[in-house]
Amino acid sequence: GFSNKRRHHIPTVGVHLDAMVDAGNIYNRRYEWSYISPAIKAPYDFRFAALHWKAQTPSGTTLKFQIRSAKTQKELHQLPWSGSSGPNSFYKESGSTLSNLKKNDRWLQYQAIFGSPDAGNSALLTEISIQCER
Repeated sequence: GFSNKRRHHIPTVGVHLDAMVDAGNIYNRRYEWSYISPAIKAPYDFRFAALHWKAQTPSGTTLKFQIRSAKTQKELHQLPWSGSSGPNSFYKESGSTLSNLKKNDRWLQYQAIFGSPDAGNSALLTEISIQCER
């Protein structure tokens, strides 16, 4: 159990989230962090059709996605992220149809955006799959 005899005194400037740095991610200080996937190439004679995932979002956490797609891998990194309604929108439901893609887009990349109400909790993403069809 806890005892004053087994206590270690560690020098610090304050409690967690009070260490002289604003909370949130370093880019914009929002309680959002993103994972950007490697570029994914569609199988020959197939096109990207839907985005599926399995996740848990406890304690008010959120998870949303954006994609970008292009004819070549080089073009992919120059394009903006978009969601179900185009730029500045997100995919928020697993199984969402990727309807905004061009027919010749052979490359795809996604970003998963993890949101937290308090910078302490996070969604748990366990699986992502991209459905393709002919």
